[in-house]
Order: sequence, then C-alpha cells, then structure tokens
Amino acid sequence: AKREAEAPAPAAGGIDADKLHARLKERFREHLNWFREAVYLLTGFKVDMTGLGDAAPQVRLRSMFAEAEDDELRFVWSDDGIQLLSTQFTDELDERLFANLKFCNSVPAFLASIQLNLFEKQTLFPG
Repeated sequence: AKREAEAPAPAAGGIDADKLHARLKERFREHLNWFREAVYLLTGFKVDMTGLGDAAPQVRLRSMFAEAEDDELRFVWSDDGIQLLSTQFTDELDERLFANLKFCNSVPAFLASIQLNLFEKQTLFPG
C-alpha cells in the first residue's frame, strides 16, 4: 500500500530540522541586534547595510549626535575599498572635516572628526 505524503521525519536524535532552523534564525537575529547596539553605543553610529548581494553594497551611518534624523553618511563598497558618497549632510559639512579622508585616506579618523564636531555642536554650542 502506498503511504500518503507525511511531514518530514525528525532528523537523527529526534530534532526537527524546521524547528532547529527557526531557532537558529532567531538566535542570529538576537545576536545581530546585540552587535548593532554595541556598535551604536561604542561608536555613536547606527549602521545600516543595503545591497549586500549587489556588486556595490552601501553602508549608511547615522550619528547619535545628528541634528536631524535624515543626516547621514553613505559609503559604497567596491573593489577599490570604501568610498564616501555625497549626501545633503556631507554637502553641508565644513570642508576641514574632510582632511583626514582626503589627505590621509583614513575613514576612521574622518568618522571620529564628524562625531566630535557634532558632539561639540550639541554640548558646547547648543542652539
């Protein structure tokens, strides 16, 4: 006699593969959220990545010290490294803030100068 289609049998050891997969996805999501929060608390930047499967994925950074919600830095990843893209926010920045990026090719130093500048605007010279 032919058996009707049944749900897949549990994997060896009685573990349901679908449940295991769901649990792993949930744990990964939790760890990713913890990681994102740690990056935010340590660097002051919220980091969002888009187009990860594309040829040129982008990274968006938003500072905890930003004056407006849509103030953002955007970078594109390519074979040549990571490059800053023009945004309304970058177009309004003081040209001196770009020195570390232009002359030293240091994205971390550039980001630090942005954070310090925004922090000073909020705490030392508010309003």
